Amino acid sequence: MKNKALTFLLTASLVGTGLLAGCGSEPAATSQPVASDTNNTAAAAQEKTIQHVWGESKIQGTPSKVIALDFFVVDTMASLGVSPAGIAGTDKTRVPAYLKDKVSSTFTDVGERKEPNLEVIRSVSPDLIVANPERAKMIKNELGQITTTIALSDKSYKDILDNVDLMAGVLGKQDEAKKVREGLTQKLADAKSKIKNAPSVLVAGAFEDDFTVWVKNSFIGTLLSDAGVTYKFDGAKENSEGKADVAKLSIERLVELNPDFLFLYGSDIKKWQDNPLFKSLKAVKENHVMEVEQDLWSRGRGPIAAGLILDQGLPLITGEKK
Repeated sequence: MKNKALTFLLTASLVGTGLLAGCGSEPAATSQPVASDTNNTAAAAQEKTIQHVWGESKIQGTPSKVIALDFFVVDTMASLGVSPAGIAGTDKTRVPAYLKDKVSSTFTDVGERKEPNLEVIRSVSPDLIVANPERAKMIKNELGQITTTIALSDKSYKDILDNVDLMAGVLGKQDEAKKVREGLTQKLADAKSKIKNAPSVLVAGAFEDDFTVWVKNSFIGTLLSDAGVTYKFDGAKENSEGKADVAKLSIERLVELNPDFLFLYGSDIKKWQDNPLFKSLKAVKENHVMEVEQDLWSRGRGPIAAGLILDQGLPLITGEKK
């Protein structure tokens, strides 16, 4: 099921206190950081039916401790003013730098995004887990045994906006979601008004032997395309350990694509700068190459990341940054 087709269905059912106690739905008191305030008694009594990538789930009341198993979930929650109780990171990054001032520092580290620690997740006593359907598909059943688990897509920026609306309904943050959507929509409109003649753009990682390029229908590919550029790589994604929408690219293939603008991240950018083929790129000759942060431009997918990527990339593409 594509995320853009996801819907959020809210069924208000005023449930008596005795019934809540009998079902064990009321979360136990805890000193863990909470995901959102639950001051509204009526909201806490509502049953929410969520349709997501893995199917349909029912949530009673407003979740107070949410586990985020991917950075796009952290980004989405942070855009609504909410901090997860637990976060799965990657390598040395537990929370991307661009989100650190928006997330409570008291969250529980639940391991790696590709292999979260189920025992640590269980120890948090969460009332909701939000997963990436690709990365977490092998532990789908185990997560469901811990607590209600929903899976959301981060394939395109439109999926990300749909996630904002869905999570706002779950967390009671509809007003905040409206502001997020309107803000990003306006930023894209402003970009379109400034970008002329649809210049070609590529976002890639520079590593020891080759490049890793994001495909056109990826989050960043769709974001930049809707901003008014021609995203240069329109090929298929390849199987990767992280299940990302990327493909391998040789230096020879990069020269064939020859984008007008190139946004690069990775550990071996300096190595390629001395390569004659790299130097022959139009973007290099015209000083249209920008080194960008991997955690934002590669791992960061969400409304906050989308806005920052446009803020950073637009001045180069429009000629405002010399």
